Amino acid sequence: MSCIATITLIIWLGLSGIADFQTQLISAFSQQSCCSFEEGVSKIKLKLWFVAFATLSGLVTAGSAAAGDADFTLVNKTGYAIGSVFIAPTSAGDKVGDDRLGEGVLAEGKSRLIKFASRARCVQNIYVFFEDGSDAQWDDVNLCELNKITLKYNRKTRVVSADTD
Repeated sequence: MSCIATITLIIWLGLSGIADFQTQLISAFSQQSCCSFEEGVSKIKLKLWFVAFATLSGLVTAGSAAAGDADFTLVNKTGYAIGSVFIAPTSAGDKVGDDRLGEGVLAEGKSRLIKFASRARCVQNIYVFFEDGSDAQWDDVNLCELNKITLKYNRKTRVVSADTD
């Protein structure tokens, strides 16, 4: 067994509360000539710091990448101005929360980034209210699987459709 592996085992045994066996290993280790116990512990500490840093860096990077993954761009190609947009889980009933457009309207031909931070609840209903008083609704839209929703109005069928990318 290498010095580092032996020291790792000694430290693990200490953390596990097996003190008697740990003491015997330290005694046996001190008879090996590869490195001192203190030198081996220093090497392990350096490796542990590196592993901890790499792990934390990965968590921070993953968190920042995932934070905006449920955001999407809403494109209005309906021919009418959109006055408000609401997003709510199916189970919310009449509780739809705040208007996602915020101030103003989304004019024909324009687009707007819609912020949605809840990756834990990706599947939502989308409610769109036009300035002329009409509205449209799409149920069970998985916001985490799309980047853009383009709304279109078919004048022949009088249906608003939502194409996703």
